Amino acid sequence: MTDSPLLKSDKVIITPHLGASTIEAQANVSKDIAEQVLAVLQGRFSKYAVNAPYVSSESIPFIKAASTMGNFASQLMEGQIGEVHIKYGGEIANYDCKPFKAAIISGLLQQVSEERINLV
Repeated sequence: MTDSPLLKSDKVIITPHLGASTIEAQANVSKDIAEQVLAVLQGRFSKYAVNAPYVSSESIPFIKAASTMGNFASQLMEGQIGEVHIKYGGEIANYDCKPFKAAIISGLLQQVSEERINLV
């Protein structure tokens, strides 16, 4: 791999990975991984998830409310869900609404799916 053109490019800066180069650092990384896996398994958000939308700590209450509203709405519906129209207003509209949309849809699907639904 040392003969890769990428390594020879003047436009690329390559540094060694030093994040877990000591025993203490490896223990800390292992602890972080375990805590993140536990968070996801408990239905909480992972700080370092891949392919998951970023969720700020300020928006977490809105995420929980959106999921609850989706779940509640699905209990009021009769038949299959054909379309979902979502409108945001008030304080929630100041945030990136993609995670809220995912939470609403997740809440809707929880009532009709035997599979565990997540936000990713």
